Amino acid sequence: MKIKLLILLLIFATGFSSGQVVVQEDFNASTSLPTGWTSNGSGTSTQSCDGNSFRRNVYNTGGNSTMTLTTPNQVASSNGNDISVSVDYKVVDWSLATSPTPANFGTLELQFSIDDGSNWTTFSTIDSSNHIVSNTCALISGTIPAANVPIGSDVKIRTLNTYNSGDYYMYNDNFTAVQLGACLSPMALDAVNITSLSADLSWTSGGSGEASWEIEYGIDGFTQGTGTTVTANSNPYTINTLTESTDYDYYVRANCGAGDVSAWAGPFSFSTPASCLVPTVLDAANITSSSADLSWTSGGSGEASWEIEYGIDGFTQGAGTTISPATNPVNTTGLMSNTDYDYYVRANCGASDYSEWVGPFSFTTLCAAEIPDYLEDF
Repeated sequence: MKIKLLILLLIFATGFSSGQVVVQEDFNASTSLPTGWTSNGSGTSTQSCDGNSFRRNVYNTGGNSTMTLTTPNQVASSNGNDISVSVDYKVVDWSLATSPTPANFGTLELQFSIDDGSNWTTFSTIDSSNHIVSNTCALISGTIPAANVPIGSDVKIRTLNTYNSGDYYMYNDNFTAVQLGACLSPMALDAVNITSLSADLSWTSGGSGEASWEIEYGIDGFTQGTGTTVTANSNPYTINTLTESTDYDYYVRANCGAGDVSAWAGPFSFSTPASCLVPTVLDAANITSSSADLSWTSGGSGEASWEIEYGIDGFTQGAGTTISPATNPVNTTGLMSNTDYDYYVRANCGASDYSEWVGPFSFTTLCAAEIPDYLEDF
């Protein structure tokens, strides 16, 4: 599962209110533009680089001669260091978007502005001299020199594709900009090896070289600051104080040392199973006027014993007839003919560990054969 990381303005308390420019956007949360972004393209999952991408059909020197994808303006965000920028891109012929476009498609530029887009400066270019013709995504990258983004300056970054020839789709995806000194948020949160009481939480480092993280976890929907916080010096990290059959959320942030921490990433949601899992696929077969074979599929707890409770259709649990221990299938006898019945079943995993009840499953007994009490042979 990929976690969308919005633009983070890591603001320090300085006279310039400067911080660090950090952009990490994979566009996978929606095909709509994230807040503050602009583009003359549109979001799509069709032949995308990864999840969702933004693309535009570029095909002449008129109104369809360019594509742009622009970050929000990050006001007074620069800390005066270099900014490394990378964007995935792809150029493929229009229509099916599967055939690569020749190298003379035009140009793709990375540009920045420190005056909210009034003026743009190019700092990296893809053209016929360095474009690799392919129907898969490649990377355009470059560095905005520190001298061009003084402390406290605004920063806005965009891609600009300009047409030369052909009729093609330009794709842009996975827009990243990192200013030196930033402590980046983890990505791609996950939870694996989940048991009723534990889970291994994992993530991908944002690239800050950190070796320590903070995790906050709690019941699904908890408010950050009210959960349980632990320091993780490994990735993955095992939480072993969970409760069975419970939905959880967790957040994680990088600790880059000297009090420098990233923004929180998350929440990522997962659920612990019951320690004794409920049976599934309830059924009734070989039904007669007075008996039926009741069966089910084990939930996977390895149990060899079950309890069933059955009674007239609509009965209240606790008021029915219980068979314990029960095999699978179990034959119930002494039923009334032509009668609707319900039954419930739960697994017995031993040591007084039972699953939740599952059901009801309904079935109807057959009519009893009528035997006349007289004989007439005439």
